[in-house]
Amino acid sequence: MNDAGDQQARALRQVEALRLRCEGAADGLAVMQGVKLCLLHRVAPPDWLAQEFVRRHHLVADAHVASWDDAFGRPWPKRTRLASVRRHLALVRQVHSEVWRLAVEHPGRGIRREHLFTDVSLTLNREGLSPGGVERLYYQALAQGFVNVAQWRRSMLALGGSVRKQGLKAAYRQAIDTSTV
Repeated sequence: MNDAGDQQARALRQVEALRLRCEGAADGLAVMQGVKLCLLHRVAPPDWLAQEFVRRHHLVADAHVASWDDAFGRPWPKRTRLASVRRHLALVRQVHSEVWRLAVEHPGRGIRREHLFTDVSLTLNREGLSPGGVERLYYQALAQGFVNVAQWRRSMLALGGSVRKQGLKAAYRQAIDTSTV
């Protein structure tokens, strides 16, 4: 299977993992996430996802509920400070980027608290992050769909590729192109 086919297959597996959260009155935000994955990876949504999206759309279009939030759920709880959320998301991206940079520059270093996360916490010291805090933010990034650096590095080495030879930017572009972000 080619890279695009692999990406599409991964996206469909991720969509299928959302199924229980999507169906019925459960989680409308998961419906939106599933539709986003299908659109992003140019795959047709499974019938159950299309039907659930249309069902929720009709709730608004047919005036059974007053807003999209009523049909799909609020994206953020009331009184959420969006500026704080944006700062947190930026920090998650910054931590992931730094883990990525150090993992590519030092391919033999383990991705564990006592190695890489400690180095990242020292690099980002102005944020006052402990190695444990860096680790939590890194795994939040993975939960948001960022590239798993350890898995990417293992797959590169298994294919006989050199992480260093590609160069940092080229390696990251390749990883992003083959991820589900």
